[in-house]
Amino acid sequence: MSGVLVARMLGVEDRGYLALLVLMPVIISQLGGLGLPISASYFVAREPARARAIARSLSTVYLSQVFFIMAVHFVVLSLLTRNDPPMVWSAGLITLTVGPASLAHQYGLRLLQGQQRFRPFNLLRLVPAGVYAIGILLLFLVGTESLIFAAVAYSVSVVVAGSGTLMIALVGLRQGDAAPSPSRGEMVR
Repeated sequence: MSGVLVARMLGVEDRGYLALLVLMPVIISQLGGLGLPISASYFVAREPARARAIARSLSTVYLSQVFFIMAVHFVVLSLLTRNDPPMVWSAGLITLTVGPASLAHQYGLRLLQGQQRFRPFNLLRLVPAGVYAIGILLLFLVGTESLIFAAVAYSVSVVVAGSGTLMIALVGLRQGDAAPSPSRGEMVR
């Protein structure tokens, strides 16, 4: 539904720009995640008593990843939009939050999966698409035909999903013994 509405709202050219602005941070966050979210799922499932220690260990890594993802996103955005209209650059700047939020969503989902909390895992996987579709529907109903507003709708959907999912995953972590976390090197392998 949202794809059809976006195409009608933005037209061919701006729809293409939006596709670029949506895809770029997701790819960068996948690469910048280094497989650690999936690794977290494995280690949490293997040793549930160490779940808090694993999450704590990954929190500092996450902050480094956020810096890296945003820096790479900014450079790639600068290169890809330098000959495009200023509106594309502005919309791209709005999407700088997508990479870190997407990575937070990945970490949250994988922690839920490792905890074997499959109901919230499956429901929270749908949040980005659902919130985005609602945002686009609202923009369509009020007659907004702006790439910037579409970028805001997408960015908000990913930020809501990422922050909410990670919060739910962290709140549900078991209080275990003070067992140390596996080393980061072990988690990257």
